[in-house]
Amino acid sequence: MKIRIFRDLAGIFLIYALYAVLTVWLYDMDLSAWQPADIWPIDMLAGSLLGMLLWYVLGEWVIRPHASATTWYGTWFALLALILGWACFVFIMESQDTSANPNPWLHFLGGAGFFYLASVLFSPLFAKYLIWPAVIVRKW
Repeated sequence: MKIRIFRDLAGIFLIYALYAVLTVWLYDMDLSAWQPADIWPIDMLAGSLLGMLLWYVLGEWVIRPHASATTWYGTWFALLALILGWACFVFIMESQDTSANPNPWLHFLGGAGFFYLASVLFSPLFAKYLIWPAVIVRKW
């Protein structure tokens, strides 16, 4: 059991590492010289990662295994809605910063897309095949 949890968490962090690389590349961030405008894309990445980790923790230790599908889907969609709301907030705050170069597609598609991808591939045990197309894709 512990090996499965570590494997899932390692997979989640690997997916979000790809999101971080994509963020640095699209924003052309100079990692040696930190700019105040660079905080918003990192906040979006952190918010999406936090939502995914919350999904994993809730699914693994809080939601009962025999809970209804409505509970599972409701929790997942509520977290997705929070991530999209956070993307709206980040985009608004980034648009107000004159030194920033806003990239709303990265916030919305990146934040929600990487949350979706990570939950398809690395959802907790009792929600392993809940998100489509996990039944087709996930064979481990």
